[in-house]
Amino acid sequence: MTRVNSSASAKRDLEAFGYAHLAPELLDPSRSGCTERSVEEFVGSWNALPRDPYLTGSGASRLRRYGRIAVLEEGIESLPPAPFVQSNEVNPIFGGIQRQFAPLDPAVVASPVLSSLIRVLCHCLPDLPDRIERMDVGIHQIRVQASVAADGLPTPEGIHQDGHRFVAQVFILRNAVDGGRSSFYDSGTAVYETYLTQPFECLLVDDRRLHHGVSAIKPAGASEGWRDMLLLDFPEVPSLEAATSVRGDEHAAWSLVSETLGS
Repeated sequence: MTRVNSSASAKRDLEAFGYAHLAPELLDPSRSGCTERSVEEFVGSWNALPRDPYLTGSGASRLRRYGRIAVLEEGIESLPPAPFVQSNEVNPIFGGIQRQFAPLDPAVVASPVLSSLIRVLCHCLPDLPDRIERMDVGIHQIRVQASVAADGLPTPEGIHQDGHRFVAQVFILRNAVDGGRSSFYDSGTAVYETYLTQPFECLLVDDRRLHHGVSAIKPAGASEGWRDMLLLDFPEVPSLEAATSVRGDEHAAWSLVSETLGS
């Protein structure tokens, strides 16, 4: 499968195969008018992630923030802090645990870059109703660290599902690491494997249909390195309550109905 650079192609692949590989040009925030500075600030926020307190004992290191946002007609707003919970069926390591992560920085929630990413991703999702008023989305900022003492583990739970309808895996940056092969599985068989290497390159998966996993990362030419990802959890389609428009700090409103975004 080749990377797609239009929302229509992404939607077709997602419906046909259960996954789509989005070229970085499709999610490029500059296409939505985001400034270079706003992109730098958004990407730089990964440098302020605190340690994930639940990944212990293996020597692996992960930094993380998590929050839920409501996408409303008047803009994006944070929802009250809540634990992140997955079932034992989809997460054999952390299932059933109410994990409390550090909340998202308000500047990240208010970033026009986040608004831009959500806008494009919504156009890639099939089965959205013609008019939608609200959608609650889970946002994960994750940095997986690797050192000579311990590999970095992007998915310590192994091959798994997340327990959502759709999941967007947006690549942000990697520094001095090898590995990190992303794979999708259907009934235990790998159906797609790739490496994410370019900022805002993205894998979009139908979490009901496929399992996924990411191989370990190792330092490359240095004693330590890291890999940054943004994960977005979208709800089941029957309960989708997304906004007809969203506005970031730069007041660039958008519509889920009227725009085609490269289709």
